Amino acid sequence: MRIDRALASIGWGLVLTSSWTWCIGLFLPVLLIKLFGWTGFWLFAIPNVIGCTAFGWIVSGKRGVALARRLRNGIVVFALWTIAFQAFFLARLFLDPSVDAGVHGMGLAAVVIVIGAALTTGASREPSTAAWMLRAAAGAALGVAAWCLSPASFMVDAAATPLLGSRAAWAAGPFIALGFLACPLLDPTFHWVRERAGSAAPFGWFGLFFAATLALTGSMAGSGSWHLTPLLGVWVVFQVIFTLVLNARCVEALDAVSAPGAMRRLVSLACVAGGAVAAIAWLVARGAGVIENSFDVAYLGFLGAYSTIFPTLVFLGGSNRTALLVATSLAAVGLAVPGVFGGATITLTIATAVIIAVPLASARLKSR
Repeated sequence: MRIDRALASIGWGLVLTSSWTWCIGLFLPVLLIKLFGWTGFWLFAIPNVIGCTAFGWIVSGKRGVALARRLRNGIVVFALWTIAFQAFFLARLFLDPSVDAGVHGMGLAAVVIVIGAALTTGASREPSTAAWMLRAAAGAALGVAAWCLSPASFMVDAAATPLLGSRAAWAAGPFIALGFLACPLLDPTFHWVRERAGSAAPFGWFGLFFAATLALTGSMAGSGSWHLTPLLGVWVVFQVIFTLVLNARCVEALDAVSAPGAMRRLVSLACVAGGAVAAIAWLVARGAGVIENSFDVAYLGFLGAYSTIFPTLVFLGGSNRTALLVATSLAAVGLAVPGVFGGATITLTIATAVIIAVPLASARLKSR
């Protein structure tokens, strides 16, 4: 019996790892090493692993139900934004001019069709726990295969000179940490697994598996480049589609307010929006500030919400302070733009301070 529980915990840990290893864990280390060197990578990886692992112990029982109810709107927005982000990244893989449009492109298309069909089978009912575990294990196995069989060019060149350096990374550190410590509270897949697993143990396994995945991705970054070999392409496409489908399924399962089919239509719209952004980024090649190309600009634009809008939703969501929430989010975004695109990372620290200080000040004023 104990063995069965342990295997179930490991399986749920694999599900969580596959749902959280999306186009942030799979690509952001490349940009961070390019901009800040290894300092940026560690400032991203450590809070990320801590935040996702701690969820299992922070959110439990009645507290988890109450939190999901309070943050309901934030969870829905988070899921739709994440789905659009996956659609953007997936579309970009097919629009990338460096990817061979011949056999390689058809191979990736086949992967999308096969995995997409497998993940969406039985759309009218929730797949069994064993089915999700099997799919997550397949994703983990593909990751190990990518590590073992990909070319040596994926290894990090430690001599590469970062564009901004470690000092700028430390100024961006609080901004990065806030996002990855707060965002797990809005992830519908975390709430979904926590409710079904019945314990925090899967999140411990999740932390171990995810830390290994980030280390793998960082080692693949090279000197800031990312080469989409067919094998890595299979892994990336699997993870992105897995995350997209599981987020859609989970937010629909958690949402008891919207009319039947409404959430599915919103998911479809999010996919179209993400694909459209990828097409625009492909047509407009030039970047902005220290960012070299439009794809990285769009990618960081999606990413910025996870350290501005979503932490604000965690602190102020469900409090009937919509005007304050919007004003705080806009202020944080305005401060983040020069930090993300212009290299003035001290503004990211200021944005973080605003996101934390406004709810504290509001609560203090309310208590008087």
